[in-house]
Amino acid sequence: MVKKGQNIINWPMDKFRDVYMIDYVPRDSIVDARVCLKLLMGKNITGEYRVLHFKHLSKKNLINEWHKRTLTDRSYKRTLGRLGSKEICKILDGWSSPFNLYNHNCRHFSNYFIKNIEKIDKQGYV
Repeated sequence: MVKKGQNIINWPMDKFRDVYMIDYVPRDSIVDARVCLKLLMGKNITGEYRVLHFKHLSKKNLINEWHKRTLTDRSYKRTLGRLGSKEICKILDGWSSPFNLYNHNCRHFSNYFIKNIEKIDKQGYV
């Protein structure tokens, strides 16, 4: 089992192909004391999406691959372009960018994304 943010991954299989992971995080480093202070005070900071595509992924290399990719590829539209789903881009574009620790964070984004992906899944777009 791997826990990353609020996502818990517990897969019985050893390897996966064509896995897309979507994450919403503060753009600025939370290691910076000023950024942490802003977050704790309830101020908005700039947020960003990270969409990563893994052709082959195993539980063994998940964390290492995640960190390598998040440091190099920050364009979610380019990554999703390979998936070919404009509907997912529309969902991401519909989420306003400011990140707030208390009322507009990764958990809120996850709820928003799941609700909207279920809608388009029912319509047959995904």
